Amino acid sequence: MMRFIVSAAMIVFTSASNSFAQTTPPGPGDFVAEFTNVRISPDGEHVATIRPFQGRSALVIYRFDDPPASGGEEVIAIPSGDDVEISNYMWASNDRLLIQAGFSFENPQSLFERIDDPSGPQLISIGFDGSGPIVLGDYGLGNVANRLPNDPDHVLIVAPPAGNRASYNNAPRLYHVSISTGQHEAIRAGRIESGFIWTNQSGRIGMMTDLNYEGIRLIYWRALGGGWRRIYRQRNEIGSFLEPLRLLNGGNNVYLISNHEGRRGLYVIRPDQSNDMERVFLHDTYDASGLGYNPLADQATYATYVGDFPQRVYFDNEHESLDRRATVALPGTYVFATDSNDAGTRYVFTTGGAGHPTQYYLYDTEVDQYRMFALSYPSLSDDQMARVEAMQYAARDGLVISGYLAFPTNLGDGPHPVIVFPHDGPAARDTMAFDRLRQFFATRGYVVFQPNFRGSTGFGNEFLQAGWEQWGRGMQDDITDGVRHLIAQGIADPDRICIAGWSYGAYAALLGAATTPELYRCAIGINGVYDVEQLSNPRSSRYSDVVQFDWDNYLGDNIYSLEAQREISPRYRADDITVPILIIASEQDPQARVAHSEDMIVALREAGVPHESRIFEAGNHSLNYGPSWQETLELVEAFLEQNLPTTH
Repeated sequence: MMRFIVSAAMIVFTSASNSFAQTTPPGPGDFVAEFTNVRISPDGEHVATIRPFQGRSALVIYRFDDPPASGGEEVIAIPSGDDVEISNYMWASNDRLLIQAGFSFENPQSLFERIDDPSGPQLISIGFDGSGPIVLGDYGLGNVANRLPNDPDHVLIVAPPAGNRASYNNAPRLYHVSISTGQHEAIRAGRIESGFIWTNQSGRIGMMTDLNYEGIRLIYWRALGGGWRRIYRQRNEIGSFLEPLRLLNGGNNVYLISNHEGRRGLYVIRPDQSNDMERVFLHDTYDASGLGYNPLADQATYATYVGDFPQRVYFDNEHESLDRRATVALPGTYVFATDSNDAGTRYVFTTGGAGHPTQYYLYDTEVDQYRMFALSYPSLSDDQMARVEAMQYAARDGLVISGYLAFPTNLGDGPHPVIVFPHDGPAARDTMAFDRLRQFFATRGYVVFQPNFRGSTGFGNEFLQAGWEQWGRGMQDDITDGVRHLIAQGIADPDRICIAGWSYGAYAALLGAATTPELYRCAIGINGVYDVEQLSNPRSSRYSDVVQFDWDNYLGDNIYSLEAQREISPRYRADDITVPILIIASEQDPQARVAHSEDMIVALREAGVPHESRIFEAGNHSLNYGPSWQETLELVEAFLEQNLPTTH
């Protein structure tokens, strides 16, 4: 049987629900996930998951044959400590795991010198029984280049030399790291100033990238026993995108995503034959997002993209059959295998829908049996969830904008109270995937509007670039035009509209309250960015040069003008805000600095704007810390009840 891995960030797999049954609204605590990140050990004997434990998060391990849905008890729970919160993990071997954790206070000594703030990620190796934790570095799981299945005591980690800021211009190195002792050895990759390093399945270095000082992106490759040679060259111009994904077929196939044909597509270069780029998958409308592969066969199995829902385009009949049979056997509109053991005989399947909270199932090929592992949100039922519909409207310049509307159950005749809920990023997009905050709003009786404004990702080059130099302008206008469209259609009650968001969405929420105060009765910002000057200053940014390059695209000439920056910064538009504001933030957020929220609160106070605020000590950018997340929902609920009641 086969084993597979997805070489891209997984999106929760969901689809639409059409339930309208009368139900009691679930409470805020019901929207705290009980099970997430379910993965099988290499030998298939155990299954791990992240779940709440004694007020924090924990990595909890069960036997494959004794899952929690059947009453199985945990084999071990590895809890977060007072100064650490577990956010992600991977099986490094049958005996040890790698945990990605965020430290909030004091940090243990790292093998690699710290290069980031104390709230950044740490990579920790820990025993199956919770023993012998070792901090490997100030990095996340994305730095693990190879688990080395045939060498269970070591992994390969890509990391910059100690003391260097992570960017494309300071040559990360490959380290051979013992997960039991932490001892490490730098592996010489060559003389190239590499932006990243790839290995084949056996761990041999076979590919490196470079972004040189002339702005040229380069890919270098070497065959077994051969020297390095350049196989691809691309000028790093505005709009260009190039992301190597994987070396397969013994290192002879270089899979990558490029947007040189107008959208991001999946391509392969076979350097042992030629340096030509061969198209593998290109969708007519949407960007490719990743690659699935079978490490046993060392071959690609499918490409991924996201339309209204995540999708797979298969290259492997066996894997396609595996997913198709599960789709028939398991509930949920969309069903995908999301993890397996090394032998490819035991699998985790993830199911869900827009109104169908995520569920996890286990499948054993030897007995051809599916068993439920757990429900992510055991207190949420499908008949409580809103139905979600796709919609489109024309912006003021004629550009077609897509979006989504969530309609509460038993909704009467319109117009309705509406929550406008723009996404974060802004280099991101909304889908019909299960969204717990969207469903929370809807179960309170609000229609929820989520626009994919210009500059959103996933829709090709032209739509993405339509958002450049439009931060706070055309991107904001698209949200405004969508609200006015809903009013004209009789969906939104013009006297009962609130705008809420997270990160960039929080920015859009407060800027909307400042620039179009006639549209909104309140605004909510969670872990937001409110001062463009802070974002446009590289010295105040935690991000790499590559991310800074993207910000420069979105901000355009605004990055050079303090006056222009302040014109589109909610912090400096507080005098224009006339509606109540709720600000929520976390001190530990390494992405949207808490200073943004603190400065915004001061500006609101000085402007005499009615506002409420809560700054949490615990919780990252996503507020995954359970108690902080539940309190956030409680604060939001109370704020909306006071400022946007669902009844006249």
